[in-house]
Amino acid sequence: MARSVQTNGLVYKRCYVDWGGRCAYCGVGLPKVKHVDGKIRASVDHFIPLGKGGLNSRGNRVLACYPCNLAKNDTDPRETKQWPHIEQRLAELAVAPKMGQRKLKMLTAEIVAQVFPQHNADVKEENSHDAAAALPPSSEGATGVREPEQRDHLT
Repeated sequence: MARSVQTNGLVYKRCYVDWGGRCAYCGVGLPKVKHVDGKIRASVDHFIPLGKGGLNSRGNRVLACYPCNLAKNDTDPRETKQWPHIEQRLAELAVAPKMGQRKLKMLTAEIVAQVFPQHNADVKEENSHDAAAALPPSSEGATGVREPEQRDHLT
């Protein structure tokens, strides 16, 4: 039976950055939050299950899409010789320095832009429309020089 450990948002974000925003098993791009539209879309999986001696540490956590996490279930990769590339990456992560929250936030944004380039383009377009809508109407002429405002004088 698989043991469950709750992970907080910071653990998920660290895992998200460690794995480049992609499922360690199938490589699909994942959202930067676990829940989307009320459904679990991604999770932190213990590569070597806790019930089989795995640790709840950075060197044993992978980012996984929900279907891959369910399919792997309580499988111990040491028994199946599956996913050697994941074992290599986990060994690297185990000795890597931990990132601070500021750097983590910046890297998360960069990864989202790389994994979801269309989303990034949509956000930029939306932001440019919002910025244009927020500007007051201009009284500049075709020359780009501000023309004096006309005022009605009631005399």
